[in-house]
Amino acid sequence: MTPMTDAGPPEGRARMTSIIATNDSSRAEIFPELTYDVIDRMKDAENPRLRAILSLVVSHVHAIVREAKITHDEWWQAIDFLTRAGKMCSGHRQEFILLSDILGISMLVDAIDHVGGPGLSESTVLGPFYAGQQRELAAGESILLREEESEPLETEGFRRGHKSRNFAVYIDSSRQSITRQPLLGS
Repeated sequence: MTPMTDAGPPEGRARMTSIIATNDSSRAEIFPELTYDVIDRMKDAENPRLRAILSLVVSHVHAIVREAKITHDEWWQAIDFLTRAGKMCSGHRQEFILLSDILGISMLVDAIDHVGGPGLSESTVLGPFYAGQQRELAAGESILLREEESEPLETEGFRRGHKSRNFAVYIDSSRQSITRQPLLGS
C-alpha cells in the first residue's frame, strides 16, 4: 500500500474523483481520496507534531474500516459504546483512560516514552490495583492497615533507575515492613 503523507495523495492520484482505486498490491482500495482529503484538511494546523499524529490516526482508522468492511450498524454500535463511555466520565471518573488501559495503549505509550536501557528496571503505568495516593512510611514501618493471620512472606528485589539511585527493597511480612537501602556505588 502506498504510504500517505500530510501532503495529500501520491503523485498521479486524483482527489475525490473515483470511489475505487488500486493500491500497490493490486487489490481494490475503497475511496482512498477521502483519506487524503481528510489528512489534507489538517495541513495548516499550528502544531506539526499534532498534525502528524492525527494524520496517522486518520490513515490507520480508515485502513481498519476498509479492511474490516465495517457496516453502518457496526459503526453505530461503536459510536454508541463511545457515547456511553463519555457520559460516564466526570471530574472524578475517566472511562477513556480505562479503555486506553484495556487496549494496552497506556502501557505502550509508557514503554515508548520511558525507554530504559541495559540493566534498568522497566517503566510501568499504574495498574488495576492502584488505590490512589498512599501514606508515606518510614523505613521499617508496617505496610499493613490491619493484622493478618497468614504466614509471613519475605522477599527482596531491586529497583534500578537511570537517573536516580538504585535501591535494594526488602519486604518482610513477619515484621510487616519494607526496607529500602541504597546500593553501594549508585
